[in-house]
Amino acid sequence: MSVARRAKKSDVEQIVQLSLAVQEIHSNRYPDLFKEVVNTDELSDFYIKLIDHKDQYIFVTELGESITGYCWAEFIQKIESPITHGIRKLYIHQICVDERYRGKGLGSILVRETKSLANSLNVNHVGVDSWSFNSRAVDFFRSQGFNSHNERMWLK
Repeated sequence: MSVARRAKKSDVEQIVQLSLAVQEIHSNRYPDLFKEVVNTDELSDFYIKLIDHKDQYIFVTELGESITGYCWAEFIQKIESPITHGIRKLYIHQICVDERYRGKGLGSILVRETKSLANSLNVNHVGVDSWSFNSRAVDFFRSQGFNSHNERMWLK
């Protein structure tokens, strides 16, 4: 059985390659929001900064020397206000499994690792956004126990 581990800087090149597929899906659908990635060096620098940041977490799954999937999550703490309680949460920014390995439980392993991190950080919630057009992602997150709790709408 595969396990997830924290990403290392030596994993970044492979994470970048996987993330290009995620970026392409989003930039094709919403080019006004998401950039087409043309500079992979800049993207590599971005992921290296995330790995070094204390509130950013990247987990990977691997097969031999190959990274088969990754999940990037951020720890967010919001202070209490007169209208809301304080909250400690993990927000999943990206999750991707190499197409060749989808359907083998790797996404579930990455989510489990994120939930485990949430428990160790004493986090109230693990959150994720999924674009409505990406029904495969929506179905995956629902299968992992995520439920919708609000609906974000835009006016252009």
